[in-house]
Amino acid sequence: MRWTLAQARQAWLERQHLLPSPQRTRPASAAGIVGEIGWIPMTSGATPYFALLARGIVATRTELARSLGERGELAVVPGPRGSTWLVPTADAPVARAFALADFASREARIAALQALPTGDLDHAHEALRTALAVPRSPDGLARVLSARALRSLGAAGVKNGLATVAALVLRRMWVLGEVSRGSGDGRLDRPVATWSIDPHPRTIPAAADAVDSIAARWLRAHGPLELKAFAAAMGIAAGRAASAFRPLRPKSIEIEGLDGAFLIEPDAEPAAVPAALGVHLLPMRDPWLDVAMVGRVGAANLRAARMRDGSPAPSVVIDGEVAANWWYDEPTRRVRIRAFDDTSAAALNDRCKDAIARLEMFIATQLSDTPSHGSPARIRQRPGETPRPLDIEW
Repeated sequence: MRWTLAQARQAWLERQHLLPSPQRTRPASAAGIVGEIGWIPMTSGATPYFALLARGIVATRTELARSLGERGELAVVPGPRGSTWLVPTADAPVARAFALADFASREARIAALQALPTGDLDHAHEALRTALAVPRSPDGLARVLSARALRSLGAAGVKNGLATVAALVLRRMWVLGEVSRGSGDGRLDRPVATWSIDPHPRTIPAAADAVDSIAARWLRAHGPLELKAFAAAMGIAAGRAASAFRPLRPKSIEIEGLDGAFLIEPDAEPAAVPAALGVHLLPMRDPWLDVAMVGRVGAANLRAARMRDGSPAPSVVIDGEVAANWWYDEPTRRVRIRAFDDTSAAALNDRCKDAIARLEMFIATQLSDTPSHGSPARIRQRPGETPRPLDIEW
């Protein structure tokens, strides 16, 4: 079967709830949307707000705070590729299953260069459990932990985002679901996390079971999908991705203008494509961008749309194609865009003016005190910088 590129772009936008779809019932809650689009990577505390604003799910910061704080429908957890993710609470154990391998790798790299005595690890674990009888910030924890728990792990620890014994143990507790990370009021954009003992820890499935359980949902969220895109998203080998998809019996299709084979559900059919698919301003590593960067956009756009660390930059998507980058200019309080081609600035701004105005209003009224791109919790130190003892890289 062969699809046109326009048909594929429409399917990608519909499945990500970026287009209204008569064929798909939209979940009533933010948690339902987050589950259906394949979770939201939290490169920044602002990313989930922008991602859900683009999908018409939130109009205020309070709506998401209620899903996190009051109702407990969403959770911030470690997940695939060592990233922090916003996921439905029911999916938290599955996300953590992907984080186990990343944590084990970090710990092994540190242990190869820095002694990790079992006694020190056990001491830090007990000290953290005692300290977290009440929720505490990283600095609050550092004030009550012993020098033994806060022993530096040297350059190896800093390089792997775990500067001290306590930071390593805290991340392990987070990966295993022993502790939870929040802000106390459900705000994702707080610059400082609050840690607490998780009152309802759940059993984490085996990594193999987690891959199998997520494959069908990922196909619904991102199909037509390349195997390499699923493997990259989950941080797994291509062979493991293929074995997870095999029971689903997906059909293979070609998409005009793109190389490779794309997989989709056996009963999926292309829909009639409207004249225009609209304008969407998506944040860093939006779920649509995260997968689109693996094969869906041209080589020139692929390079232009990435940040220095390789992750997708905040992007302007016009009719299903990555066409420009956007950023928020703090001094002028305006959203600015930069095209990748010869499109005139005036024409591009005119096409995007409504989306720009909506985003500017949201930032001004809801996120005025939040960095729009990047996170104050990232701790990749520059030479000479001293890490805080309980920082854990997002």
